[in-house]
Amino acid sequence: MISEDIWNNTIVPGIGDAEFDWFGIDQDGYVGVFSTFNRGYIPESVKSSRIEYLELLTEIENLPFRFKAQLITTDQGRFDDWLEYSKQGFIGFDYQDVHRTVKTGIFELISKPEKLINVSEVGIKSNLIKRMPKFKLSFNQDKGIDEQELRNQIA
Repeated sequence: MISEDIWNNTIVPGIGDAEFDWFGIDQDGYVGVFSTFNRGYIPESVKSSRIEYLELLTEIENLPFRFKAQLITTDQGRFDDWLEYSKQGFIGFDYQDVHRTVKTGIFELISKPEKLINVSEVGIKSNLIKRMPKFKLSFNQDKGIDEQELRNQIA
């Protein structure tokens, strides 16, 4: 759980390192999870309320695994968290610039559920879906998403 201190002093101002995953909905109604380590883009609407964020995170953590997950990345490493999200129906992205000396500005595509489903079918309460940022682009692709494109395509 993200403490109030970490939220107010690290996440909201966007400084310092903290593991942080946020969730968004694309133009087709698919849910993406974006892991940032507090270095990649985080929409302001996500940072607007720690209580609402934690409520959504708790809801997501309690979703069942319903799908097989496909590991898309060819990078080496542990991708358990993204695979678990994909087993719940999410498309998983990681801002791997955290680990690079030469930055790409890309949220790398890590995993997908075997079957893509609409956010209305995932099992998240409708009031929590309304709080998630919406984007005018597709998360269902074979590559990552440029951080700047993500910023520019928020609905």
